[in-house]
Order: sequence, then C-alpha cells, then structure tokens
Amino acid sequence: GWIFDDPDHLEGYQEWQGDDLYAAYFATVAEAARSGLFQIMGHPDVIRVFGFPCQSPLLELAMPALEAIAAADVAIEINTNGKYKPVGEYYPNIALLKAAYRLGIPITLGSDAHEPANVARDFQDAVNLLREVGYKSIVTFHQKQRLEYQIAL
Repeated sequence: GWIFDDPDHLEGYQEWQGDDLYAAYFATVAEAARSGLFQIMGHPDVIRVFGFPCQSPLLELAMPALEAIAAADVAIEINTNGKYKPVGEYYPNIALLKAAYRLGIPITLGSDAHEPANVARDFQDAVNLLREVGYKSIVTFHQKQRLEYQIAL
C-alpha cells in the first residue's frame, strides 16, 4: 500500500525502524523469484532509490534474495536509470552485482526509460562494468524464452 519509489511518498520511509524496511523488501524480492512468475527481477535493489541507508551492509540483507533468484534460475537487470536518481548509481550496486555473478545469476540490461531519448542510456558503460565484474554474456527474452548474447571484447 506504499509506493516507496515515488518521491511524493517519502514520508513512508519514516515508518520503518533500522533494517526492517530492507529486510521486508528483500524478502519480497525472494518471494517473487520463487513464485515462478518472473523471468527477470528488475532493478533488484531499487529500495535504495532515495538514499535512505540501512544499518547493516546491504549485501548481508540482500543475500537471501540473491540466493533465491539463483535457485529459481531467474535473471536480474542492471538498470542504468539509478545513476539519475538520488542514489546516483546503477541498480544493483557493485557489491550485489559481484555477488550475483558469483552465484551464476544471468543478467540483462535496462534503462527504465520513460521517454524515447533515454532508451538504452549508458548501456555501453553498463556493459563495461559487467565485463569488469566477470560477466561474459547478457540475456534477453522472447516469449518468455531466454536468449543469451556474448559480450563483445
């Protein structure tokens, strides 16, 4: 009942104590991954959008969700739009991205474009980051079927 990624609803963040918000968010992501309804978990740490910090290391709180994503063989998205939000960096952050790679989670690209000019914005930078992390391919989907594409060197 709360739109946590809408700047008109920031007051909702004040209703949470400590890491409870992040724990609840990542539990929901894990549940979504296990549901079998999704091929991609889009911008999996978007809860960071406005920069409200958690007390514990983010990876510690996110790891059960990443493990659920890996077990369900669901892809995640690296979303470049976070760079233009108050958090100022891509989703997922670098620690989660590295953990996803270690867990063998496939990855796709997203720009969360709400206007044509932003379609594929910063994709080359995102691909370079993926290469640095160790990814050698990205995935897309056609009629719910995963297609894998090698990242050019």
